[in-house]
Order: sequence, then structure tokens, then C-alpha cells
Amino acid sequence: MIKAVLPSVALLVVLSSQAWAYLMTGNQRLDHAIYPEHDPKLIVAGEIVGKSVAPDTNSALLQPAEVNFQFKVTAVILGEAKYKGLTLTLPATSFMWPDDLLPFKTGTRCILVLRTKWGEKRDGYYIYVVVPSSSNALPVAKDGEEAKRIIEKEILAELENERSFTRQRALLLQVAPILRKKHSSKVLPFLKSKNIWVMRAALGALIYATEEEKYIRKMAADVQRFFTTTRSTDRINEKYAPYPYFFDHYFFLEKRSWTWGSRWNEDEAEKHLRVLNVMFNLGIISDEVKKILNSEPTDPGDKK
Repeated sequence: MIKAVLPSVALLVVLSSQAWAYLMTGNQRLDHAIYPEHDPKLIVAGEIVGKSVAPDTNSALLQPAEVNFQFKVTAVILGEAKYKGLTLTLPATSFMWPDDLLPFKTGTRCILVLRTKWGEKRDGYYIYVVVPSSSNALPVAKDGEEAKRIIEKEILAELENERSFTRQRALLLQVAPILRKKHSSKVLPFLKSKNIWVMRAALGALIYATEEEKYIRKMAADVQRFFTTTRSTDRINEKYAPYPYFFDHYFFLEKRSWTWGSRWNEDEAEKHLRVLNVMFNLGIISDEVKKILNSEPTDPGDKK
């Protein structure tokens, strides 16, 4: 039985009695976004050719200005071929564009995973995932699994020559859920990164792709050190609380991912518990840290 978790969202709460709250969604995990039981979806590659921001006529309600962008489709990876060559106008008002991956500006090339808008006709789409891509030509996928392989290749190609720690981390986090074991060597060099968060992103990707004990052992030492030196009230920076940020890198250690009612599906829950149990059996994690890992799931709202 499938138990779909809610997408990552930031709920913007407005205090005015006349105002309303709205949801801001960000990039979703690629394996979840391309999940076959959540059709229909459209995966296209192309270029942003324009942006528009409507005048804010609802400032008293603190509503966001309406943002749309125009996207010229140069390839259809998954979905109907009729979209190739078209320019789509897509809403971005409530989407948190992943600036750490690529800029939101005219001329940016990328892949978009789009989902049908709820309650609207099939041709109405909203952004589910933005993926960087520099390729001029991309193949057509026969299904979601093949689409993930195409996207995996594109992210790894972007990662190969990237020098920015910020973007390295973002690329590693994005590829982690779909990285195959046979391509794990492309991530291996980042284990030696001088940036601790890049190292953690690479380690998380390697563990998810291989489940090899040597990587789980390295993570166990990192987990033990982190939770014995970091308080939940500390800050990574002015934007992020430490525990949710840490779990972004080892997402398979989040309790909600194997807890009934919030887990994605049985197979994923079993995989996450398998990694957790191997880590616990290494004799590195203290009872105190085990208690933290087995506590209530972290609140995504703590990130903001």
C-alpha cells in the first residue's frame, strides 16, 4: 500500500486578519517526482526565453506578485511529442526556484519535470522539479525509469567540472535518490571535499546507491560527532536550523521515511531501515544519539 508523503513546502503565515496563508513549494526528490503511480507528468528540456511579473494589486493581503515564465521546449524526454518546439507559459509564483542549482533568468537551459495541475485540464502544468542541463539534444524515454537515467547523466555531467561548493552540494543532493551503483565512482572524489556539507552530500549519495558498509561506517562517525556537538537550537546560518539541514544530506535517516502514515512506500521504508540498522549495529552510535534519530520527525518549517 502506497503512503505518499507531502512535498516539501514552506507555509508562509500572514498575521493580518484580512490576509491569507499560501504555500511555497520547492524542488522535489526526483525519484518521487517521477514515481509511475503519480501520472500524468511531462518532462521537457529547453530554455527560459522570458519572464513576467504582474503588478502586485493585493499588497494589503500580502499576497505574492504573480510570476510566470516562458519556456521554449527543445526536447520532450517523457510525454507527448506535440510539446517539442512549443513555448510554454508556466507559473512560478509559489515555486521556490533552486538558485543554488541554476539562475532563474532568460537564457537558462534546464530540464523541467511538470505535473498536471489539480482540477484542471491536462494541458495545465505546474513545476515539480527543475534540473540543470546543458545538452543540446536529449533522447526520448520510454518510461519514468529511463527518464531518471537520462536526468542522472545530465546532473553528473554538470557535477564533473563544477568548482563551487554551493552548487556541488546542490547537485549531489539532487542526484542522490536516483544515482546508480555503477555510476557511484563519479561521486567518490567529493568525499575528499574540504567542505563538510559537500562531503556529507556525496556520502549520502554513495550510501543510497551502494549500501556499502564502509560508507555507512563513515556516516555513523559523522552522525555521532554531529549530534554530540550540535544542539537543535544552533544555526547553520541565518536561514537554516541544523537538524533539518543535516537530514537533507542523510535523508534516509529521517524517521518519517519509514513511519506508517508518512512513509513513501514499503520498499523505500525497508531500504531506509536497512541502512539505519547497519549503522546502529556498528557500535559507533550512542544510545543518546539513537534516541534523537528515533524521535519525532524534524519539522521542515524549522529550515526557514
